[in-house]
Amino acid sequence: MKALVYEEYAPDNDFQRILKIKDIDEPKPKSNEVVFKVKAAALNYDDIWAMRGKPIEIPMPHISGTDAAGEVIAVGDDVKQIQIGDRVVSNGILLAEFAKNVLVVENLIVVIEEFGVFKLVHYGEDFVK
Repeated sequence: MKALVYEEYAPDNDFQRILKIKDIDEPKPKSNEVVFKVKAAALNYDDIWAMRGKPIEIPMPHISGTDAAGEVIAVGDDVKQIQIGDRVVSNGILLAEFAKNVLVVENLIVVIEEFGVFKLVHYGEDFVK
């Protein structure tokens, strides 16, 4: 699968120099994880900090991306609130969302239900807005 990867920091903000589209392994969910196919992803200031390596350094190589939306394509055996086919939005925590498919723990995504109603799955509890 394709992903936007970097293997070094760009403290000079020359992000074009470090960002490369690479082939990586398809993610496979553990028992409490979900994989979704990315339909849209956004660049967040956390991504800029990560690419600079400041204020914190992150492990390399790294796939950037903290905010994304898409459709669930696989779930782990213990996932209860999310189903294959659900449309979801992630709660960004530098989760490698500039990739074709994203692996995320169940409690870090929100299901986008029909008619604009959101169901938030957070630490095993349901909240409806």
